[in-house]
Amino acid sequence: MSSSRETILFYDAYTVFYGAQKSMYLLIKSIEKRRYRCLVLCSGPGPLADNLGNLEGVEIHIISPGQYLQRSKEKNVVSANITNKILFVISYLRYTFQLINFLKRQHVKIIYNNNIRALLLTGLAAKLTRTRLVLHIRNNSIRPNNSFLQKIGFLLPDRILVNSDFAKQNISSQLPDSREVTTVYSGIDCAEFSPQLRRKDVRPEFNIAPSDFVVGLIAYLVPAKGQEYFLEAAADIHRDYPKVKFLLVGDVPHGGDRSYKLKLKELASRLKLDNCVIFAGYRDDIPDILAMLGLSVLPSLSEGLPRAVLESMAMAKPVIGTNVGGIPELIENGRTGIIVPPRNSKALAQAMRKILDEPDESQRMGQVGREKISNYFMIEPICRQVESIFEELIHK
Repeated sequence: MSSSRETILFYDAYTVFYGAQKSMYLLIKSIEKRRYRCLVLCSGPGPLADNLGNLEGVEIHIISPGQYLQRSKEKNVVSANITNKILFVISYLRYTFQLINFLKRQHVKIIYNNNIRALLLTGLAAKLTRTRLVLHIRNNSIRPNNSFLQKIGFLLPDRILVNSDFAKQNISSQLPDSREVTTVYSGIDCAEFSPQLRRKDVRPEFNIAPSDFVVGLIAYLVPAKGQEYFLEAAADIHRDYPKVKFLLVGDVPHGGDRSYKLKLKELASRLKLDNCVIFAGYRDDIPDILAMLGLSVLPSLSEGLPRAVLESMAMAKPVIGTNVGGIPELIENGRTGIIVPPRNSKALAQAMRKILDEPDESQRMGQVGREKISNYFMIEPICRQVESIFEELIHK
């Protein structure tokens, strides 16, 4: 049976395990293993390889691009002196030849790249071996007047996938030709995020009373997630609702600026929120955290299709989000949650008040949100959509 399967190589250029990597993980987990042999290429050991290594029927391979390619950013390459540019080219060609040998040895038909950096690293090797290329863009980092390398990257893939219609419109307007862009939403395992399952009570861990209402923000600590506006809204709410607790779940991402976390803690103290704001740090028990929440908030300044909103809605929680990226494709204002403008703590506080003052309506929003996730964002049909794209490319 294995000899008749087509080989798909999944590649993410990073070793972390954040939202984009979890979306790829769920796709690989759900793909039909009787039809496809699934290989995963990792740039090095780390959380991504560890998590994917737990999947049955998946082969993990590590080929390091080397520190120079791994750490290089385009602005550094463009502005580098001639010696460093030569070193970059040598490193890239060495990695390309390693990939060519790997692709031929493993008889890879398609490379699924989980970000544009991965595409740029595999593109030349794929073209030289006539391997099909798929690019899946899962964030909103591709903007007008984008970089030279990104423009080159758009010429490489046979298919471009995006995780929201917002991103589709954004990307399509920048392509140098009329190649197809397909919206493939990030999927979710509704069984893992089921509100019916009995969950561990994590309230005692944070000294939260059973009667306290908990408002949560789940995101790593970076300015783009808008945590400072969450804290400003919390200060407004705390004056009238002393039994509301505000939980920030997440930490600074690998290689991120840790000064932002300090800035947030200083802001919480300055707003006199020390008794009601909790910095929970990184957690791997998100379903248990969500079970405790009465409201989930994501005040992002820019977004792709955030897993925090997907998972909150799957757990039947009302959600407040900003009108950026793919968030409005998840949250239907007044039906599955509330949409507010970004950078507006007053509007955010007003939306929080509505949820607090109308518990029956907020519960209804949560239930309708759960239904929407079950109808449109379950991983199984989304995986079948990706498989149909694979079949088109294999037989093209």
